[in-house]
Amino acid sequence: HVSQKLVVSNPLIEAFGNAKTIRNNNSSRFGKWIKVTFDRTSSKIAGAKFVNFMLEKTRVIHHQEHERNYHIFYQLCLDEEMSNMLGLEKAETYRYLNQCKVVHPKTIDDRAEFAVVKKALNEMEFSADKQMSIFKIVAGILNMGQLKFNSEDVSGNMQGSKVVDMSWLKVAADFFGVTWEAFNTAITNRVIQVGKERTHKPLNAEEAQDAADALAKSVYGSLFDYLVVQMNESMKPPEEGNFIGILDIFGFEVLENNSFEQLCINFCNEKLQQYLNKHVFTSEEEFYKAEGVEYQFLKFIDNQDTLDLFEATKPKLGMLRMLDDEGKVGAGSDSNWLSKVEKQFADHPKIEFDKRRKFDSNLSFEINHYAGQVKYDAGGFVVKNKDTLWASLLELMNGSKDSVVKAMFPVANLKSSKIKPVAGQFREHLNDLLKLCDSTEARFIRCIKANQKMAPMLFDAIPINEQLTFSGVYESVEIRKGGYPFRLRHKQFAYRFMCINQGEDFRKSHKYTEFPQDEHYWGNICREILKTHDFDFTPEDIIVGNTMVLYRVNMHKPLRLLRNLSIEVRMPFLQSFVRGCIGRYYAHEMHKAHSTFEKALELGNDIALVRRGFEEVHDTKKWLENHANWLPEYPMYLYERGRYLESRLMAWEEHQAHMEEITNGLTPEIVTVPQYKDILEAVRKADRPKEDNDGLGDVVRTDA
Repeated sequence: HVSQKLVVSNPLIEAFGNAKTIRNNNSSRFGKWIKVTFDRTSSKIAGAKFVNFMLEKTRVIHHQEHERNYHIFYQLCLDEEMSNMLGLEKAETYRYLNQCKVVHPKTIDDRAEFAVVKKALNEMEFSADKQMSIFKIVAGILNMGQLKFNSEDVSGNMQGSKVVDMSWLKVAADFFGVTWEAFNTAITNRVIQVGKERTHKPLNAEEAQDAADALAKSVYGSLFDYLVVQMNESMKPPEEGNFIGILDIFGFEVLENNSFEQLCINFCNEKLQQYLNKHVFTSEEEFYKAEGVEYQFLKFIDNQDTLDLFEATKPKLGMLRMLDDEGKVGAGSDSNWLSKVEKQFADHPKIEFDKRRKFDSNLSFEINHYAGQVKYDAGGFVVKNKDTLWASLLELMNGSKDSVVKAMFPVANLKSSKIKPVAGQFREHLNDLLKLCDSTEARFIRCIKANQKMAPMLFDAIPINEQLTFSGVYESVEIRKGGYPFRLRHKQFAYRFMCINQGEDFRKSHKYTEFPQDEHYWGNICREILKTHDFDFTPEDIIVGNTMVLYRVNMHKPLRLLRNLSIEVRMPFLQSFVRGCIGRYYAHEMHKAHSTFEKALELGNDIALVRRGFEEVHDTKKWLENHANWLPEYPMYLYERGRYLESRLMAWEEHQAHMEEITNGLTPEIVTVPQYKDILEAVRKADRPKEDNDGLGDVVRTDA
């Protein structure tokens, strides 16, 4: 049952956490860690737990032209039953969904996938009420996206705002389980609390719009967290047991327009790339220690200077930390932030600013990542990083009549007037993720897509090379190449390259009788192979370690060439020997079949012997086709004579059966004239030659 839940959990979490992007119809927009626990006695899956990281909440309110919002929005709008119950319109109506050119692409079946989602919710034991609450919350977010605000003057020369169309707000408030009056007040005002005194500060139209969008992002993010918690409760693992952890996180991104989301994603990949490099470097160190080889030559490829650019605290603040600070300033803006970053990192080798106005925008800058140069547009960075969720909105959602909404906004979250900036949350999630990785024995899997057309049997080298670059595979290879990348166990090396020394048999030579068959036996043979050959194998290029022979690229080619040359010299001799064995075997089988046919033809009345000859010929021909089609076929003249004899013997068997039939139960005293005539004709046919009315006299060679 737990295994089935684990299977259905995937489409459920993908509906809420995956979206169509430029390169992928079902791209994960969050990182997840899946811990699958196994029962120690039965080794069956006993439970599972999801940990989600870094959901791309900004996608809820904004996405690029050729991309989509999260799948669940479009699925809900397309399902007739739910859309009627929730009063939803077509997806093209909603601001959060109509930013893409094609809302329902042909390659995505939203109706069918929503049916799978509803089935998954049932499997995961979500009650009918909870399911309806979840769909209402999703619909409420869509209605929030329709809110528009106009500025209006309020008392004290302050500028406030009002909602243009209250119908959208009332529906959203109803779906969230709050009164529309309280919802309207909370979204157009900010509550400032000094001590016990609370003051309402009106928000202008732009601030109210930011607050509405921030609430939409926060509600969706909290809903996603709630789903994960409920799924974990349904698949709760035992406290003890062996487990396998699987980390799935988005990869490096370079789009046509790279914004705040791509900056965070690529920063994440920089951190993970450093982790991978350290893991590979540490593994290499441990390997060389085990082989008894000095490893000072290893070079660690470090991207710490790029990471410092993002998140340093001393001596200079990183650009993401500066972005968090810029959002705290009332007059904070994208241009101010970029100016401060330019001043702070003017001489940094990993970042380039638009000093010569070569970029499309004054807010553009480039960062030299491990995967290459990426141009970003800082427009909207401050707004996207700032989740302007005031305490009044948190209190409003916590006071909801809907149990799911109330659980999404617990009392503990009301202590802070603002939730942390996105970049700050991002870094915290990332650090937690790396701590989690450090506690495990890591293995790395790189998923490479063969082409951008999502077509089978099509290999496109350019995007594949790009993916290998973005996934950091080449950097890991560089670390490996810095040492001895080619590695063969002693026995493997000996069997593979023993042939390069012509005329030497290292295992039989008297030189090696002193080597017993112990752990050093094959290592000593490897040393003698290298020592005996005239080629100059230097210790710097090839080393015989404790269990393996290690060699560099400049030795791999000569070794392979020497082996190929040796094979070319020896192969004709081996071929002649093998062909001789095959020919002799074939001749023996042909002679055996020939003898069988001759004996059968000599006897003339043994059909079983004839047929055995046929089997021997067929077996020989079949073996010949599979192994040595260059040999002559079996001579067929005896075969054809055998076929003729078989047909005559079969005719005799039929005639003999006929004679037994007509004489069955007869005695000389009771034979009638017609019966006597039948018997007489049968005997005459048996005695007549074949030429005389198809007689059988040539077959029967007995005195009967």
